[in-house]
Amino acid sequence: MKRIFVAMVALLASLSMSAQQNISFREGKLVSPQVNSDRTVTFRIKAPKAKNVKVLADWEQNNGQGTMKKGKDGVWEYTTPQLTSEMFTYRFDVDGVVYFEQ
Repeated sequence: MKRIFVAMVALLASLSMSAQQNISFREGKLVSPQVNSDRTVTFRIKAPKAKNVKVLADWEQNNGQGTMKKGKDGVWEYTTPQLTSEMFTYRFDVDGVVYFEQ
């Protein structure tokens, strides 16, 4: 009976563990988000093979969307208009796949 209990606990523990894919696009010293002194925020994401990247957020300006521009190094960048001093959530839309930064 004790062996069955231990086996079931081990099985349940192994089922609750799962590997999580690293979906962060931050490499090296990439700073994102960067809060600027003029109350704008600059977002960066490294996605060299992407065709279209947007930042989606819950601020009011631009309906909470920003179309990012690709740099020569494969880093996409967008700077918001001035924002109010508040907490905002954001995520990246890379070619239609939405990633939540952690």
